[in-house]
Amino acid sequence: MGTRSSIVIIENKRILMVRQLYKGKEIWTFPGGSIEEGETPHEAAVRKVYEETGLKVETRKLLLRFYNNRIKGMYYCFLGKIISGELQLGHDPELNNQEQELKEIKWIKIDDALDNDEVKRILPLIEKT
Repeated sequence: MGTRSSIVIIENKRILMVRQLYKGKEIWTFPGGSIEEGETPHEAAVRKVYEETGLKVETRKLLLRFYNNRIKGMYYCFLGKIISGELQLGHDPELNNQEQELKEIKWIKIDDALDNDEVKRILPLIEKT
């Protein structure tokens, strides 16, 4: 799968997440995706969040960077905030309509997402900021 970058957006004790198909399984994850050649992790995260959510965001700080065995590449996760736009389920421009992996986007109460592996990994880092 390769190197990926995402952005965590939290507002009013809710976290923005997307439900997507990954290796035949539906998962809830942070908006983000693959880093294209010549792109920085920051640029990729901002681009992918816009593609997936319709939101223009800015990153506040890098929360996490590590080699992820599941994706077989580096994983970057930024804390971000919304600048503008309206929330809407986007699409992956690299995939045709039948291959689209995004299924749903929504704000989830943090307390309702505590069993999500990504949320568990990132919350302690956010609480330190």
